[in-house]
Amino acid sequence: MKKRLATLAIVGAMAVSAVAPMTAFAANPATHNTKVNYISGAVNPGGPESNYYVTIPSDIAFTDTLTTAEQKLELKALPDKTLSTTLKVGVTVTSNGGALLKSNPETESLKYNVDFTGEGADTDGQKLDSQNTSNRTVGSLTPTVAAITGTASLEDKASASVAKGTVFADTLVYTITETSK
Repeated sequence: MKKRLATLAIVGAMAVSAVAPMTAFAANPATHNTKVNYISGAVNPGGPESNYYVTIPSDIAFTDTLTTAEQKLELKALPDKTLSTTLKVGVTVTSNGGALLKSNPETESLKYNVDFTGEGADTDGQKLDSQNTSNRTVGSLTPTVAAITGTASLEDKASASVAKGTVFADTLVYTITETSK
C-alpha cells in the first residue's frame, strides 16, 4: 500500500510538472525585425499588402494676401519596396460644398477652384470649380508619372462687412483607386 501511494505521488508530480508552464531556452536564438511606419498625409488604396502609398494635398489656407496654393499628389513606394511597372492609380476629387467656401454662420460664400494641369493630369483638364464640383478626374499616377501637380485659387474676397477672423470652409474629397497592379 505504501508502495502504491509512493508510486501515485511520483506519477502525480510528473503529471503536474508536464502541464505546468516552463521556460524554454533556445540553443541558437533567432531574431526578426518588424518595421513599423506611419506616413502622414498619405493613403494606401491597394490595402496592407501593396507596396505603395499616395500622398494627398495638405489643407489649403487662403488669406487676403495668399490666394493660391500648390496642390500635389504623389505615388511613392513603401520603404524598402519597389513599384510594380504596371501599377496605375486613378485620382478624382469632389467638393462637399460646391467649391464654395462658406462662413459659419453662413452669411457669405467665396468661390475657389482647383486646377490640375501639370504632368500626369487628365488631358481634359477637368478643373474643380463652382460649376463642376463632383468626381472631377485629376489624372493617373504610375511609376513613370509619379506626381500630379495643380493649383488651388481663391476667386472671391470677403466683403468689407464680414468680421475679421471669420473662417470660410469647404472639404475636398480625393478618391484614389488602384486601376491596375
